[in-house]
Amino acid sequence: MGASYFANHYFSIVVAFTVGIGILIVQSIIFLHRKNKQLKK
Repeated sequence: MGASYFANHYFSIVVAFTVGIGILIVQSIIFLHRKNKQLKK
């Protein structure tokens, strides 16, 4: 029980961490894209 519980807990932490980093990357890409559009005008 202890080992499987720890594995599930670790897996959920890794998933949450990956999702958080993915969201940050997407937000920075959108921000840079908007900045480039403003510079072209």
